[in-house]
Amino acid sequence: MPPDAKDGLKRVTITRTKMGFGLTICGGSDFPHREGDSGIYVSDVIRQDIELNIGDRIVEANQQSLRDVSHDEAIKVLKSSPEVLELVIEAAAMSNFSSTEDFGAMSPTVNGSSVRTLNSSL
Repeated sequence: MPPDAKDGLKRVTITRTKMGFGLTICGGSDFPHREGDSGIYVSDVIRQDIELNIGDRIVEANQQSLRDVSHDEAIKVLKSSPEVLELVIEAAAMSNFSSTEDFGAMSPTVNGSSVRTLNSSL
């Protein structure tokens, strides 16, 4: 699905650095952030040079849909990107999160991919 401004979707390109891609995600079909919502959401933005905000929903990564996927599946898709990550996102204002406070309860950030958590750093 190509990004379309009228649908609130935009394309974001992120280049991997020594810090990784510089974002943390939460959600998925196995760890929904809210009941009935299996979306993959940005829960933290670590790098200031990327155009993402807390609460943005990641709809697609490198032309692979992240709709209704598990947290682990999303991590696998995102981490498999070699150097450049192409995301299609639904901006936080268009998603069902009204503010970054919706993510306040998600404090632990886990770097190990073998630990199943609500947040995973990339």
